[in-house]
Amino acid sequence: MRFRRRTLGVLLTAVLVAIGAGVGPSAQAAPDDRLQRLLANNPGSRIAGSDSVITKEGVTLSLPSAQRVAGLADVPETLCSYEHLCLFEHSEFGGEKLTVGTDCAVFPIWHLKMSNGKYWGTDVSSYINNQRAGTWVFMWNNYGATDTADRNNWELIEGSKAAGQGLAKGVAWMPNNDMVNVVRPCPGPW
Repeated sequence: MRFRRRTLGVLLTAVLVAIGAGVGPSAQAAPDDRLQRLLANNPGSRIAGSDSVITKEGVTLSLPSAQRVAGLADVPETLCSYEHLCLFEHSEFGGEKLTVGTDCAVFPIWHLKMSNGKYWGTDVSSYINNQRAGTWVFMWNNYGATDTADRNNWELIEGSKAAGQGLAKGVAWMPNNDMVNVVRPCPGPW
């Protein structure tokens, strides 16, 4: 009986640790505290899943996927849902991810932070424009402007026209790396 209790206790502890650690792809990609730091670094955000939060502006911030951490090859389109723009912390679509939909809004990302406390506006190194054919994405550096209405000194860093579902245009480098801090995906002209 003692052996059974001990074995049961060990198994129960292992199960509780596995549940607490969130064993699975997301847990392998991110220690438990990173999601909480992502949430804390972006006031007004709420948890959207085991590895992501949604900001009060409707932007999704995600920790690296298990596939990227494991070093498995991914097709860019699988890293970014259809009808979305995804910005990545590192080249080759690595690191944390920022995702916005297509609603023609201007998204200032200079105030959003990653789990390590760094600002997104100084850390975009690659992107995937996986949207309906003809949808444009414009990315700017605002050079410290804090009002999206004041666009006089913005510099266009990148423009991308989507080819359509399954044909995402993604680049592994940005022409001016780590300088994008405003984005606008839209099916129509500016």
